[in-house]
Amino acid sequence: MNLDGLLRDKRIIVLCGAGGVGKTTTAAALGVAAAARGATCWCSPSTRPGGWRRPWG
Repeated sequence: MNLDGLLRDKRIIVLCGAGGVGKTTTAAALGVAAAARGATCWCSPSTRPGGWRRPWG
């Protein structure tokens, strides 16, 4: 699947992996690319297990 197909066909994209592999950079790039195509984007970085459940808590 290419980037256009990914951004067109998916509503939620989750990036995970070990520290220092580029998850935040990739998330930012995907958000910018999706926004350029007219999508609304929300990125919620988390550094703790389960942190995505309460991003503002």
